Amino acid sequence: MPASEIRLVLRPSASGEFTQFTLCGTLHTSAAVESTPFVTSMMAGSSGQPVLVVLRADTLEADWYDEWADALDRLPCGDLQVRFELQS
Repeated sequence: MPASEIRLVLRPSASGEFTQFTLCGTLHTSAAVESTPFVTSMMAGSSGQPVLVVLRADTLEADWYDEWADALDRLPCGDLQVRFELQS
């Protein structure tokens, strides 16, 4: 699958005091792994809350899963919460 458009959607919260955003797209795995420490650190620092990261893969994608688990294990534990969803 080729890289896709990266989309950032910004919306005001109901009170207008906060901004809700959604970031999505497709990156090469190595680029995504390299950028994750910056993104999670920035988001955790700005919000004061850890970033919830969900790794969702099936058993056929074990190498991908292991690469991400290793990369996330190197990040400061206060910056993120990790949830693993292994599908078979």
